[in-house]
Order: sequence, then structure tokens, then C-alpha cells
Amino acid sequence: GAVETLASPACQTYISRVRKAMDACQIPVVYWDVDEVRRRLPYVSTRSYFPPRKVDDEAFGEDNGSDIVGMLFCAQAGYVNDPQLATRNIADAAMRRGGEFRWRAHVKRINRDGSGRKVT
Repeated sequence: GAVETLASPACQTYISRVRKAMDACQIPVVYWDVDEVRRRLPYVSTRSYFPPRKVDDEAFGEDNGSDIVGMLFCAQAGYVNDPQLATRNIADAAMRRGGEFRWRAHVKRINRDGSGRKVT
């Protein structure tokens, strides 16, 4: 997993809080500058897509014209910097493929068959 970082003081404060939370949970995290990101993950774009956008935003999926300055790398954890937006995007993707998405529903089991998966 990774957390994008920007050069702004507000973002650096946020990243510092994330790092402290990871440390408190004893989750190893390492800061990589953009050169280290490119060296270790040459297949990953270093373009910045901040701020997060909804899928119906005309600029969704477009970079903001700059590169990230670095990132926190956490080999043992995944990280979503905007869980509400990520959930909305997953719901939209499921519905575009014919799925049904129910907010505030509990997943009881995942049934698997030859044609795919159905959550009940």
C-alpha cells in the first residue's frame, strides 16, 4: 500500500499523523522520495491525482499536472486515503457491471460458481 504525499504543509501534517497512527499500531512504514518510488516501482505512475474526485467528475482519472514528492510505503497494509469516495467508486463500478450495491448491508457469505461470484 502507499500514501501519496504533496509538498503542502497541510498535507505534510496529515502524513505525519498517518505515520504516527501506523507506528502506534506497530505497522512498519517507510518514507520514499519520488526517486526511490521510481527506482523501486518503475511500473507505477508518479503523477499526482490529488484531490480525490467522484467518478462523475469530468476530471476523474486525470492527473493534476504535477508529480508526487514521495510516499509512505507499507508492505503489510493497504491504505485508502478517502474511504467514502473509494466506497462510492466501488459501488458505481459494481452497478456498471450489472451488480447490485446495498449501503449499510452486512455480507453474510460469498458464493462462488462457474459464472462468477455473488455476495449474499
